[in-house]
Amino acid sequence: MDSNGKTSYSSPISVVVLPVVGTGSRHRIPSVFSITQNYPNPFNPVTTIHYELPKETRVLLRVYTLLGECVVTLVDEIQHAGEKTVKFDASHLPSGLYFYTIRAGDFIQTSKMLLIR
Repeated sequence: MDSNGKTSYSSPISVVVLPVVGTGSRHRIPSVFSITQNYPNPFNPVTTIHYELPKETRVLLRVYTLLGECVVTLVDEIQHAGEKTVKFDASHLPSGLYFYTIRAGDFIQTSKMLLIR
């Protein structure tokens, strides 16, 4: 706990953004913003989050505890249009329910994920 009585997680975090490889067009541009449910879910300790951007925009993707505390920022940058994949390694976190929120332009969506040890 820090001096304010809040829990902080200081373990190293592994974030990998991978290009999506598919059988369709190499440069498919989505028509709308979207984010899919993480897979696998429940997970232990790594899960994958996939999202799509129809245009270049600033992307903020964060993971929160059930109490609304930000655990990690997975993405905080301007990204080109296209399909994106982020792997989240939660090996330093306790089991429980977590939420991930994406903000991309005017698009905001939150989903839940369950970490089971």
